[in-house]
Amino acid sequence: MSGAGSTVAERQAELIERLRPEIERSVDDLEVAVVLEAGGVDDAAAQRYGSSDVFELARALRRQVGPGARQAAPPRKDWYPSAPVAVLRGLVFTMGALAIMTAVGLGAGNDAVAFVIVVNTVGVAVMQPAAFLGYLLLERCGDRDDPSAIRPLLVLFALPPLVTLVGWPFTDFSTALFAGAALAYLVAMVLLLVLRKAVLVAAIVLPVAALAIVHSVRPATSSDAVVVGAWLAAAGVLVAACLALTARRDRPVSVRLGWVDVRAALPYTLAGLATGVVVIANLVVVSGSVPLDGAGTAQWLLVALPFLVPVSLAEVLVVGLRRGLHQATATLSRPRDFRVLGHRASMRMWSQLVGLTVVLVVVVSPLVERGDVADRVLLCASFGLVGLLLTSGLVLLAAEALERQVVVLGLTGAGLFAVWLGPTEHDSTQLLVLAVVVLGAGVVAGIVAAVRATSCYQRFR
Repeated sequence: MSGAGSTVAERQAELIERLRPEIERSVDDLEVAVVLEAGGVDDAAAQRYGSSDVFELARALRRQVGPGARQAAPPRKDWYPSAPVAVLRGLVFTMGALAIMTAVGLGAGNDAVAFVIVVNTVGVAVMQPAAFLGYLLLERCGDRDDPSAIRPLLVLFALPPLVTLVGWPFTDFSTALFAGAALAYLVAMVLLLVLRKAVLVAAIVLPVAALAIVHSVRPATSSDAVVVGAWLAAAGVLVAACLALTARRDRPVSVRLGWVDVRAALPYTLAGLATGVVVIANLVVVSGSVPLDGAGTAQWLLVALPFLVPVSLAEVLVVGLRRGLHQATATLSRPRDFRVLGHRASMRMWSQLVGLTVVLVVVVSPLVERGDVADRVLLCASFGLVGLLLTSGLVLLAAEALERQVVVLGLTGAGLFAVWLGPTEHDSTQLLVLAVVVLGAGVVAGIVAAVRATSCYQRFR
């Protein structure tokens, strides 16, 4: 170890000498940070080397070693899915919405529905970091394909029973159990899609989704017990599939998650939480402006279609955009050329998505039975705008602009809650107008941020 009187430069030089092989083999700063923490250098120790934390020290060491000394980064796996898989990933969001509608259709009270909504928000907050850490673990396996590498993430399956136990005193047991099952869906679907088991997910989830939709439109076609049983059974099958697929092999790859990895996943948690807050805030305003109690899930399903359909397809469009821009970095060397290409590709995607949303609002709003014409249009528009807002978040996530995603979604959610907590003399239409204005501003900000992010050459190298 360096002496107490040594300079910062001398301490860093000694550290480089000790870790030079690992630094030369590293492909990014995060990998060096993991090596440092494994060697006992935490944030407090990093200050002895002139850095505020381990991440800053990792950047400093890689910079000193220099690009010429390091090995070229190996080609990274293409994690972008095919179009059918992308649709299934979009379905992860819509399954949460279907769970809420199913709870409404089963006659659950306002408190029970609120509990299911909150649990789904927790699920969305868990989804993004779980996917990030899952892909990180698989990538560290190198060329060896070992699903057991993601076993550290199985601890997330402790959340559904915990939610059931915590919710039981505040609502009835069946609702608490249903909420836990809904959370199990989100966790299991994310892990299985990380393992590229899209066909398995489709085989288990799509029949349940179809049953929930049919029961919403025509409740007489199936009993409540059949619907709840299907939800619970499919949740159990999803969890069992995750456990079976990640079972340890004879010679499993030893891959672990460290505190550095958990810290790196925190921004994804904040982004997921901001996503859930926007969805909840819109539901709260809608429930307070147009009473949907007793309307049945068929009306909820109609109103939410401008949200459900675009969000389910958004993943396909975002993946296509992301893959095309990534490939363009190999042929375009000038940032200006890439910026022009990024602008065009991004605006083409947004034109398609906005056009689809407008069509859905126009087609669906006359079919809604609640409220007058203005209320129906505003009601459907609010859900459509939420879908566009979440899509802007997906684009920012793909461009690794998490901080912008959190700011745009967080401020929009806060604005919606401010509308809800504002003066009580606003009537139904006024509340919806205010909500649509807030959401519209958020969508504009989100699209501008997304277009700027997708036009940045450095983000896709």
